[in-house]
Amino acid sequence: MWRNYLTVGFRSLTRNKTYAFINIFGLALGLAACLMILLYVRYETSFDAWLPDAERVYQVQTFGIDQETGERLDMQPVTRPVAEALAKDFPQLSRRSPGSRVTTRSCSTRAAP
Repeated sequence: MWRNYLTVGFRSLTRNKTYAFINIFGLALGLAACLMILLYVRYETSFDAWLPDAERVYQVQTFGIDQETGERLDMQPVTRPVAEALAKDFPQLSRRSPGSRVTTRSCSTRAAP
């Protein structure tokens, strides 16, 4: 029975080469896209998995505009007043890492586009 299915399928592929190419190429493209999405999601969900209590770890990002070039800056470190305000406004925070200023370029803290 399987031999018959394979024979009929092979004959159909050899008769309709353009149609077969489009189908096989679409299947390959779909599988490749699915695999890439799966790898991306796996990477994003396992980013801080090595930390103890990883489900309780959060990251605060700061957005700013570089005054010299006008480009958007995405920074992970926050200043100490922001860390203190978060600790005051969210009492459920048990610990926080100390903030520091890493960049020396001047940027304004307007709302990011």
